[in-house]
Amino acid sequence: MLPQHTKGLRQPELEEYIKKLLSYLETEYGIDCYGLIYWLSPADCPECKSKVFTDKILN
Repeated sequence: MLPQHTKGLRQPELEEYIKKLLSYLETEYGIDCYGLIYWLSPADCPECKSKVFTDKILN
């Protein structure tokens, strides 16, 4: 399953994504619950990293 940004998602969209992710994890790896959930800083996110640094350079 590919990473997906959740920033800006509405509550129902976020809940649907979490359900899909948990279903995927259970099917692929037998994981049926989450442990700790943490948020990634955009500066540490591989999807955002180049944009964040590009924005800093441009501003």
